[in-house]
Amino acid sequence: MQRVLDIFYEISKIPHCSCNTASLLKYIANFALLNGYEVFVDNAKNILARLNNPKICLQSHYDMVCIGETDNLEIVSDEKYISAKNSTLGADNGIGVAIMLALIEEKVDAEFLFTNDEEVGLIGAKNLKLDIKSKAILNLDSEEESGIFIGCAGGFDFEAKIPLEGCSVKPKRLKKISTMNFLGGHSGIEIDKNIPNAIKELLFFIKQNDMKLLHISGGERRNSIPVNAQAIVDARSDICSTHNFLVEDLNDGDLTLYDCSKLSTFLLSFPTGVRSWNKEFGIPNDSINLATIKIENDIAILNISGRSMDNESLEKLKIETKEFFDGYEIMISDEYPAWRPENTEFAKKVLQIYSQENKNAQLKVIHAGLECGVLKNVLKGVDAVSIGPNIFLPHTKNEKVEINSIFRVFKIIKKIIK
Repeated sequence: MQRVLDIFYEISKIPHCSCNTASLLKYIANFALLNGYEVFVDNAKNILARLNNPKICLQSHYDMVCIGETDNLEIVSDEKYISAKNSTLGADNGIGVAIMLALIEEKVDAEFLFTNDEEVGLIGAKNLKLDIKSKAILNLDSEEESGIFIGCAGGFDFEAKIPLEGCSVKPKRLKKISTMNFLGGHSGIEIDKNIPNAIKELLFFIKQNDMKLLHISGGERRNSIPVNAQAIVDARSDICSTHNFLVEDLNDGDLTLYDCSKLSTFLLSFPTGVRSWNKEFGIPNDSINLATIKIENDIAILNISGRSMDNESLEKLKIETKEFFDGYEIMISDEYPAWRPENTEFAKKVLQIYSQENKNAQLKVIHAGLECGVLKNVLKGVDAVSIGPNIFLPHTKNEKVEINSIFRVFKIIKKIIK
C-alpha cells in the first residue's frame, strides 16, 4: 500500500494542471508499457491501458486544479494526512491515478482509463474515442470514503460581459481593498457549507461602508468558491482594515478607473449559492457560483458555474441565468449531463463488498460533476459507480487526503476487481 503513496509523490513532481498535461501523459503511457500493457491514446489525450481480457475498467482523470504554488508543489505529510504547502494538492484525482498505476505494476487483469482535462469541462470524457471492452466502470474520483456514488449533478459554465458605463473618473480618496482569510472550496460539494464568496463579501463591504467601486477583480477558477478578490474604491479616510479586508491607501498612477456603481448593485442582487434543495438525497438540487470577475477594455467579464441534479432543472437554471443577464453578451460552455441515479447489479455488488470493510457504506449521489454520466452516454450499455478516499477541501490550498482512507479504499478496490 505504501507504493500508492510513493507513486502519488512521484506524479506530484510532474506538472499536470488542466490544459498542461503532456508530461504526465507521457509518464503514464510509459509506465503502463513497461509493465506489459497495451496502451492507446486518442486525440483528446485520454489514455487506455489494457491487459488480457478485462471485465472491469478503472477510471480517473489525470489533470488537477492548480491554485497557489503548484509549479514547485511541496508535499506536507504527517501520520494522518497529506497536503501541500501553499497550493492545491492534486489528490483530486491524483490519488485515483496513483492507485491505478500501483495496480498496473501488479499486472492486474483490467482496463485502466486515464481521462484528460476533467477539471475544465470534462473535456476528455466528452471526446473519448477509445475502445473500452469492459461493461463495468469503477470511477475513482469521489472524495468521501463511505459513499458509493451512483448519480451526480450536471452543469454548465456561463460567461457574461457587462460594459462599464461612463467615462474614467478621478477619485479624491483612492483606496485598495483586498480580501483575507476566506476559506474557498469546491463549488459543487461544498456549495451548501455556508462558505462565504469572497467577491460577494467584498461587494457587501464596499456597499455597507458607502464606498464607490472603481475597479474589481477576483476568483481563481470556475469550479471554486472564490478565495481572493480586490477592489479599488473612492472611500472615506476613516475606513480601516478588518479581519477579512485589508484596506490600503493608493496613488492613482496610471490606473484607468470607472464608475462601477451599477455593476456593484447588479452583482449584489445576483443570488449565488444553493438555489433549491433535493429532499430525496439531502443535498442541493440547484446551485450557482459567481466564480471570477475581471475588467478588460472597459468590460466586466464574469464567469459563473451552474449545477443541477437533473437535466430538466439544469435547463431551467440556464434559462434563469440567461434572463438575469438579458441584454448583455453571454456564452454558455462546457455543459455536461446529470447522471441519473441507478441501483444496478454492479452498484449492489460494490456495496456488498464495501460493507465488509466499512459499516457506514451507502449508496449516494453527489452535487458535483463526475465523468460517469458522460461516459455512460459515450459508451452505451456500461454500468458505472464512483468511489474514493476521504479528500477534504479540494480545489483549495487547504486540500488534504486521509492516508489510512487511501489504504482502505485500495484494499476494497482489489476485492472488487477480484
